This record gives sequence, structure tokens and C-alpha cells, in this order.
Amino acid sequence: QRQQRAAAAATPAAPPKAAPPKPAPAKAGAQRLAAPAQGGGSAEPPPPPASAEWSAEQQRALEQALARFPASVEDRWDRIEEAVPGKTRAECVSRYKQIVAALKAKKAAAAAAKQ
Repeated sequence: QRQQRAAAAATPAAPPKAAPPKPAPAKAGAQRLAAPAQGGGSAEPPPPPASAEWSAEQQRALEQALARFPASVEDRWDRIEEAVPGKTRAECVSRYKQIVAALKAKKAAAAAAKQ
């Protein structure tokens, strides 16, 4: 038994598998909306990931960040991303576009109802 233990101790164990490296955070201004794809595609960001559900806290943080960082602010979307917990820049942009589209549709429906 001693020899087996000594042999087992002398045999190197397989190294533990390392976790895949985490992606480095994007530098300010490095991540912009994608340019139009070749072939006449639009500049739409990719669809949001599975974390597309928004809590009331996240929605409130987005609305406050949109008010705090108007379009004239440099690195606006980077700052908004930092202000909204658990959401990426792409998710914030996508949510903003959804809100704008909903407001436009509501306005158009109200205008159509008046006619």
C-alpha cells in the first residue's frame, strides 16, 4: 500500500481545466453600432440576447440615464450602459428603439383617431 501511495503521489495529477477567459470590457467609444452590411443591409444592431427582459429597476435606470445623457453627450451609450445594471450597450440601444417605435405608433394611432 505504501508503494501504491508513493506512486500515486509521484504521478502528477491532470491539471484542472481552466475556465475560458472572460472578454475584456469594451473601451469607451470602441463599440459602435454596426455599419451597414454589404449588400445594402441596415445598421440595425443584432437581436438582443436572452436577457432581453427588463426589470422595473432597469427600466427606471434607462429612463434616468437617457435624460441625464442627451444625444449631444460624448460616449452617450457607454455612459448609459454603465448606468443600467445588468444590461449591455446593445440591449440599451435596442430597448430605446423599442420605446421610440411604441411612442411613434401611439402618436400615429391618436392622429388617425382624430380624423
